[in-house]
Amino acid sequence: MREIKVKQQFLDSVLEIRDYIAQDSPQNAADFVSGLKSKMQKIVEQPETFSPEKNLLTKRFLYRFARYKKSYKIIFKVLDAQLVFLDIVHGKRHPSYLKKLKTTDYE
Repeated sequence: MREIKVKQQFLDSVLEIRDYIAQDSPQNAADFVSGLKSKMQKIVEQPETFSPEKNLLTKRFLYRFARYKKSYKIIFKVLDAQLVFLDIVHGKRHPSYLKKLKTTDYE
């Protein structure tokens, strides 16, 4: 079983998205977070079934993504001993932002 890590950037993005949604609907914001937890569990169970992130390609396809709520991409890295949630971004985010997620710092 892999160790699960969640980068601070991921948590900050979730809070930012949640707060934005809550301006119009606190219930939708709560649903967003609840659904995100379920999606993350699916990723934890079978991370290799998700597509490689084309803006972060490596020989071993370490960086992958999962679509969430049609508009968002959960970006994560699959290592032998760890699964690292890096960020959640809007699908239309510029690719140069995604390239900044390449990391060896997992704290």
